[in-house]
Amino acid sequence: MESKLLHKTTELKHSKVLWEYINGSEWVSFKQNNEIDFILIYNKIEEFLTKDEIYLVWERNNSGLINYRHDKMLRAFLNIGNNFSLWNLELTKTIEFNRIGVFKCGSIK
Repeated sequence: MESKLLHKTTELKHSKVLWEYINGSEWVSFKQNNEIDFILIYNKIEEFLTKDEIYLVWERNNSGLINYRHDKMLRAFLNIGNNFSLWNLELTKTIEFNRIGVFKCGSIK
């Protein structure tokens, strides 16, 4: 899917997402002592989005399909501290990352 279309489509779907609560909160911290827990993140992607190929949505001109296991872009985004989201190919499940070091998971029913 073309970057602008992907960005706009997920922007429209975002308001329909039902966010999961884990231990009473939508947000899960993936940073401790300024260190990123990549194992936690990759396990959550595998468990929740279930496929290696997913959409990384950041900006209108910089969104697209990635293979999270082999793509260095995901690690770079986490290290830099950008706000972005990951979506499954069907655009029914998402993991939203915030630059402060937290993420939340949600799906469209």
